[in-house]
Amino acid sequence: FAKIYNIDYGRCIFCGYCVEACPKDAITHGYNFELSVYNRADLLKTKDDLLITKQKQSKNYRVAFSDEDVDSEYKEV
Repeated sequence: FAKIYNIDYGRCIFCGYCVEACPKDAITHGYNFELSVYNRADLLKTKDDLLITKQKQSKNYRVAFSDEDVDSEYKEV
């Protein structure tokens, strides 16, 4: 396995080859498409930048297949 986990979005063309080659589904395509920055060096993402924590999770794109999947904070009262 790799010792350094860096993804350079400045060179990425979003082809999906890295997603197909990843053996453990650690790399996925998501809804993070707004990657505009003023400095090209900010497009280099490290492992800590790429990890999804509860603070980084977006509530806007949560999929609910039934009422049981919806948290109480999202149910209409």
